[in-house]
Amino acid sequence: MHRHNRYAEQLYVVEGEFTVWAGKQTAVLHTGDAFTIPAGTAHAVAVTGDGPGRVLVVASPSGFARLITEVSTPDEGGEVPPSAAPDMERFLRVSAELGDEILGPPGAPARLTTRSCGCLGEPDGFSGSLRLSQQPTYGPQVRAGWRRTPGFLTAVGFGAFLGGVQSLNGALNGQKTEEQRLRDTASYFFTPTLQRLLERDHDTSVIGGFKQDFSSTARAFSTLSDLHREGIR
Repeated sequence: MHRHNRYAEQLYVVEGEFTVWAGKQTAVLHTGDAFTIPAGTAHAVAVTGDGPGRVLVVASPSGFARLITEVSTPDEGGEVPPSAAPDMERFLRVSAELGDEILGPPGAPARLTTRSCGCLGEPDGFSGSLRLSQQPTYGPQVRAGWRRTPGFLTAVGFGAFLGGVQSLNGALNGQKTEEQRLRDTASYFFTPTLQRLLERDHDTSVIGGFKQDFSSTARAFSTLSDLHREGIR
């Protein structure tokens, strides 16, 4: 099971049968079928037919082609090449540089083996389980505010989540979770007990997650105990 955070992936089956686990969906694809996996969706793909399988993969924006070029075995158009142990160090390094995440085995049959495609499942000869763990993250924040009127406040700030280094079965897999975000807020007190808060966020840098160019939140707060006291005075 893995996830591409920076690009979507579309599969078109040229030959054979493939099973796709994507989010909460499971799809069995045959020759001529297509399936789109949105960016940020956890998924796994495997050949599940009796014979070999061939699939055309279109990734947008580009990036996935680099992973295939550097770590896969080329299809020379002849016999299916013999199975060989992958270079996991190179695979994890390139995946991390592309923003991909290795999440562990799919929510699928416990003994899933791959055939002639470079898809992620349980490789031939694998037995046991994969354990993904993550170190703690830390969230420092800096904020500066201005009181424009007695009831109107504005502020700008910078926040970050750092750390979150991941390991697979105790070995670092090159993945981590980091986020840097700018936030500006405006707060207005209509009464001492009724506040309206506007927030606007912009992610300046995200590793191992989904980057939001812009998001906004509007909220209103009231202090019920204070309102109750106001009502009984």
